[in-house]
Amino acid sequence: MKPQINKESIMKVEQLERGNEIKSEIRQLNEQLEKWQQADKLKVNSFVRLASSDDYSNIDVRPHYINFDNMKRDAIETIQKELSEFQAEFDTL
Repeated sequence: MKPQINKESIMKVEQLERGNEIKSEIRQLNEQLEKWQQADKLKVNSFVRLASSDDYSNIDVRPHYINFDNMKRDAIETIQKELSEFQAEFDTL
């Protein structure tokens, strides 16, 4: 007697492909998260270049205006949020 296959439990090719994409994104985000968590300072040359929204004008600023702890906290929070979103999407596949 053949076991019954529930068609609703079989992933479609598109779901598998998206699952692989999500897996790759999660791996990259985890690598970035680990690097940010280990970082303790910002290393730059004498200036940091900022770009305007029109991408035509650039502004060089001294890096001592950048608060590393705030930047690190924001980066970690953003990465963790993205990880949660990808995990939630993966769980629904």
